[in-house]
Amino acid sequence: MTTDIAVIYVDDGIRNAIENYIGTLNGRNPYVSSQQDVEEAAHSIWTILASGRSSTEELCDFIATANTAGNVPPVLIKNFAREPSRSWVMPDDERGFDYANNEKDRMKKYFFTEWASWIVATLLNHENTVHPSEHGGGNRFHLVSPISSDGGRLRDVGASTGGGKFYQHSDATVFNDFPDENAFLERLALLDTDIDRLESALGRPRGDIVAQVLCRKYVRVDATMLAGIYNKDTMTHIITPMALQHFLAGRGYDDTALRRLAGMPVAQIAGPADGDISGFIGTVTPPLQLDPSGAIFGTCINLAEGRMKYVGKSDEDEALFERFVYDARQAPVTEILIEQSDALFFPNAAYGTQQNVTHGRGALKDSDYRIEVEPDVFVRRAHCRQYLVSRSREGKPAFISKH
Repeated sequence: MTTDIAVIYVDDGIRNAIENYIGTLNGRNPYVSSQQDVEEAAHSIWTILASGRSSTEELCDFIATANTAGNVPPVLIKNFAREPSRSWVMPDDERGFDYANNEKDRMKKYFFTEWASWIVATLLNHENTVHPSEHGGGNRFHLVSPISSDGGRLRDVGASTGGGKFYQHSDATVFNDFPDENAFLERLALLDTDIDRLESALGRPRGDIVAQVLCRKYVRVDATMLAGIYNKDTMTHIITPMALQHFLAGRGYDDTALRRLAGMPVAQIAGPADGDISGFIGTVTPPLQLDPSGAIFGTCINLAEGRMKYVGKSDEDEALFERFVYDARQAPVTEILIEQSDALFFPNAAYGTQQNVTHGRGALKDSDYRIEVEPDVFVRRAHCRQYLVSRSREGKPAFISKH
């Protein structure tokens, strides 16, 4: 791992205290609990952390920063809370998404990881948002894990339920907040394109494009959290704006090229993880955002095949965009092994003074399809994913200021 993200270790004594507290919540299901429930739990954990200040100072300081600063960096919190021993449940060959009620779907008996990650997100001044389409829709948490155990149809698919390489992306690139068709058309005009050009470039009729953009099935994701449940060898990958800028400079991208990328129209297309909106055109937006100095401030990219399409009028810009996608796929990544008891938080959207990162993973190793947790008991790699929105961006009081 490089120094591109903060890494904070929680000592065993504090972790035990956190686990003991979460144990008192065992009868409460976080998939159906309320925001008030998690705020009460987060307040109790904040009290535990504050009482152990000599060993928790770094984490407490980071939480305080997240509640006051405008730019929260990615952070890996290690050794926060584990599932109890012997809580694992072998999955069916084809699991479903009833994580709230079906132990085989979530591959475990209890909800320690869900509570722990929800508490961490709350302490970091973010609230959970429920995606209306992914993983069956309606789940507060998604258990990111390969569905098929036999090397079947999803073995090579780069999705949260597949095992293939997951190219760098920002979650919810397809999100838009257009109130109506006119607002969408105005955005196209600002990017020097129009609906006729979209029809030609995408091979779809105007009515379908507009209906997909305005379907209201997208969710804004300001940050993402991945908490480890089972993981053996497969790494999560992160790229920061600074790292991407440095790499692109080495590939010959000058200020002019970056400005062109930051102003070009690119259609963002929902992929296989998005359920009933798979293949929809979500929005049209540039792949890069620049700060006033011309440095990369944020990204809106998904480097998987077929997830972005240039829809402008310039052959020169289209060639630049295709070159950018090819080169960005080669960019070096920060590799992170998310283990049980770890929580990785990273900003997903760039707004205000908040920068974002992209993330992905390598193809799942064979070893992560059969993790032996006790003799002859096997589970698959699994992370607990939350999509999060910033309280600060919503104009709400900082969580810590409330407590």
